[in-house]
Amino acid sequence: MRLLLVYIALTALLLLDVVFYLSKGISLSGFWADKLLFWAWIALTIFLIKKNIKKKWTKVYIIILLVFTVITMIPMMIPFLTIMAYTFEVKDKRYKINDQIQLQEYSKTIVNPPNVIVIKSFGIYEKIIGETNGFFEVKDEYLQIENVESIRQLDNKANDSLKIEFKFKEGVVIRTIPLKFALLQRVSEENNI
Repeated sequence: MRLLLVYIALTALLLLDVVFYLSKGISLSGFWADKLLFWAWIALTIFLIKKNIKKKWTKVYIIILLVFTVITMIPMMIPFLTIMAYTFEVKDKRYKINDQIQLQEYSKTIVNPPNVIVIKSFGIYEKIIGETNGFFEVKDEYLQIENVESIRQLDNKANDSLKIEFKFKEGVVIRTIPLKFALLQRVSEENNI
């Protein structure tokens, strides 16, 4: 019974993590935290199903999980393949700008081209605060962040954006990335006037 309560708590934490990530861009801090949470849930799910296979609620739960899996396959398997790609990705593609800010190549689905997201760490959680195109045009070539030699933040007088220099072997690209919280703040200020 205690293990079932742990499983319910783990499931609730995983669902909360997914909801916050999809709605607000907030997740557990670090590259591995969300993956470990997901894999712990998978392992505990398999263990509980094996342990309680003869019980009726287990059979109903298996059917629910299978139906959910099939539903993710209906729209050209995009949600299913996205979940699998996220789950089995083991290469940490983060680039540290400073103690709180990191850049990461990311795509919400496997059919979208990658974007570069700006992540700010707040201790036990982190938030996506900006996003830019994942392709960098340098001398008629399109490069990705994995081709970068160095990244540094440039001085920027504006508080609503980050100015980042991406240095490639072929040349340099400077991007000004608008920050999401600054855009939201500006919209709310305009609505209050």
